[in-house]
Amino acid sequence: MARGRRGTRGRGRPIGGGRATSPPERFSAAARLEAIDHECPVERGRLERYHERAAELDMELARYGRPRRDDSILCYRFCMEPEALDRMWRDARVVAHEVACVQAIHDATPYDAVCQDALRRFAGALRSTGLEWGECWRRCRAFGVPIVKLAAMLACEPLIPAVAESPPSTPASSAPSSPRACE
Repeated sequence: MARGRRGTRGRGRPIGGGRATSPPERFSAAARLEAIDHECPVERGRLERYHERAAELDMELARYGRPRRDDSILCYRFCMEPEALDRMWRDARVVAHEVACVQAIHDATPYDAVCQDALRRFAGALRSTGLEWGECWRRCRAFGVPIVKLAAMLACEPLIPAVAESPPSTPASSAPSSPRACE
């Protein structure tokens, strides 16, 4: 068994638990779409479905006066991989309303500035109960973000857009995607 370099834990990580990696890049739907093999018929089919669902979502977002954001993972997943979402997120009206509400929160409150501090305090409070740090952080991510979002929504309630009235969305093509990948 090979030993790690001096001052590491044998896997190249520094002693003390820190990671020697850079922060993750910001999500970009455009970058993800650019990386798809446009010559592959299966991938072309996925792209066609993406653009159909994106047009449906854009129509719903227009009711709120909001564009589809390139950094929205929810919008990307709605358009590209709806089968991976819970059933409620497969409706363009629901996704558009969520995106509009989150954008209203970001525009009207110091959500970004408050969120990290609130999550740190929440994780610290959980840690004081004796839970291991990993479990504290999993619970904090699962429950803390919605709690902070709800607090921000309650603080700016009159600014949150009401659900836009529209006829029921027609479901996008329900043809299953091919499980075979292009080679």
